[in-house]
Amino acid sequence: MSIGEKIKRKVLQKLGVVFVIERDSGDVTGERLTYELNRQVTKPFIREHFLEATLAYDTEVIGGDVIEFSADGRHFLVANVTPDQFKNVIVEKSAVLYKTNVSGELRRPTEERDDQEHLTQTFPIVRSSAFGLLTEALFGHELEERDFGALGLEKHELYLPMSYGAQVDDRYVPDPATDSGEYVRIETIKKRRYDGVVVYEVGEDNR
Repeated sequence: MSIGEKIKRKVLQKLGVVFVIERDSGDVTGERLTYELNRQVTKPFIREHFLEATLAYDTEVIGGDVIEFSADGRHFLVANVTPDQFKNVIVEKSAVLYKTNVSGELRRPTEERDDQEHLTQTFPIVRSSAFGLLTEALFGHELEERDFGALGLEKHELYLPMSYGAQVDDRYVPDPATDSGEYVRIETIKKRRYDGVVVYEVGEDNR
């Protein structure tokens, strides 16, 4: 039995957390992972939202996936996946997980003309249950905890899977269930910070 298979069977299968990879093509089940809290324990936000995980050598998880912990329903964005090798053979994979704090709707503006030739802007839903991490903008490569309700005062960042295909001028509704009228507008796209996860600079959307 290879080292990777031993780690998978004797460590991950016995001690790991069951999770589901949620994909549009169909959920992937049957995998486990172990994790530890981020070592920057002096920062409450990082401690709460960032995990370092160990996955099986043959995991199907890739950067940009959304995974759900089966035991408690928490959702995470997979920011990156890195193979760990021993003697040129992959024995396990390491990943950084970002816990989501929003699961809103992604909407795209369109213009409709009525019978009187009046143009009206509407925002049809292009994706529901769009899991993401919405936070104060990244300064000095450190995320600080801040209430994202005060969007009119400063820029915020929204982390979403690349597969969602969000675009500039799209509207994101953080909590559609409450119908609070809180909307954010995607203003800038930062594609190359993570593997499979895109960072969007957002501001208050008053359209």
